[in-house]
Amino acid sequence: MWSTLAAATHVANEGTPLVTLVTWAAVIGACCAATSVDVRCRRIPNKLTFPMLLAGLIWWLITGGISGLGDSLGGMAIAGLPFIILWIIGGGGAGDAKMMLAIGAWLGIQNAFVAAIAVGIAGGILSLVYAKAHRRLLLAITNTGWMVLTLPFVLLGPGWLQDRQKLMPASSDMPLKTPYSVAMLAGTCAAAIWVWSHASIL
Repeated sequence: MWSTLAAATHVANEGTPLVTLVTWAAVIGACCAATSVDVRCRRIPNKLTFPMLLAGLIWWLITGGISGLGDSLGGMAIAGLPFIILWIIGGGGAGDAKMMLAIGAWLGIQNAFVAAIAVGIAGGILSLVYAKAHRRLLLAITNTGWMVLTLPFVLLGPGWLQDRQKLMPASSDMPLKTPYSVAMLAGTCAAAIWVWSHASIL
């Protein structure tokens, strides 16, 4: 996996350093703003995610033309699709999914790939720590395992989605909602460090 990340980082840094610096600065700044709200209110507002997403698309269109816009859309798919799936099955919030779409829109395909992995790792650690702190670690692990096992049927099975979603653990049994923007901030910072450190090596 690390060799794949290194190769992706090499491709991602073929652009100008200034463009790369601006994209990472925009993403980390937005994650800081999201965290400040999410920690207090447990939500990431649309007035942050939608302008950020639109600005990312415009930025890539200006700096890279049509191919740049395509790169931005690809980044949205890579960073946002896993969180859209989590939202569909009830394992994540809509605000989290929209924030990751916006992050992907700014980072483009290659950097979004690195960031998505880093955010996923940070999110897993955060969820376990949060559940452990509230003495619900075993329940969190059990529910996560059940969600993974039933995921194919919930997404692709017959009938209405809301009926298939009944297989998901009841909301009262789910672990306490974590401020996932903290994981986004930690993950994007770690991804930025990875990208810039490997840019000097590669």
